[in-house]
Amino acid sequence: GAVGLMTDSDMLRHFAPKAVKEVKNKADYDIVKDDLKDYVCDMCDILGRHEIYEWLASTSFFDMPASHNRHGSFPTALAQHSILVAYNLLRFTVSNRLSWKNPESPLLVGLLHDACKIDGYVINGNGEHCVAAFDCGNRMVKAYSGGWNISYNNVQLFPGHGERSVLKLLSAGIRLTDEEIACIRYHMGAFTDKSEWEYYKAAAKKFPNVLWTHQADIVTSYIDNI
Repeated sequence: GAVGLMTDSDMLRHFAPKAVKEVKNKADYDIVKDDLKDYVCDMCDILGRHEIYEWLASTSFFDMPASHNRHGSFPTALAQHSILVAYNLLRFTVSNRLSWKNPESPLLVGLLHDACKIDGYVINGNGEHCVAAFDCGNRMVKAYSGGWNISYNNVQLFPGHGERSVLKLLSAGIRLTDEEIACIRYHMGAFTDKSEWEYYKAAAKKFPNVLWTHQADIVTSYIDNI
């Protein structure tokens, strides 16, 4: 990809998410979705990984909420959350001079960490009023309210969360480094069953960027609120 040819400031400027329109009803849904698809397509093309965009576009990635009833519980929020995790992880990489096996990894890990949520929810209702706007440059806080009736899709091929993301990606033929796999698998940090903590510690010791991936996810979920 072209990432290796871009300066840090060029990357941060280019990949800063643009504000998208409000999702108030199903009529706005497709407009927001198209904006997000354009952004992700551009990101994947710059990374030299257009096949990732093609796969995401063939799934419900651009439709799903980011959560059931917590952060980003409205349609298109999974893509918005993933884009902003990618940007925050890139931001942390630049500001803390983090080292990755591949320079594209912060964007790939952020974009794909929640692949487990593809087809993870069932969306009902018409939205009524749900604001999905964000502007990373201004650190805008999202405001959204009811209208979307979201429930879990309990028919899944793979168990878990981080491990489901990895299994979905690998089964789709998405090429990942061992570092990227570890960061995606353990992006929830210690917010997992206690039985996983020893594995998480071992992964973080071998790949310290596991910790930064978790930090990017937490900042996006609870400070950026998406």
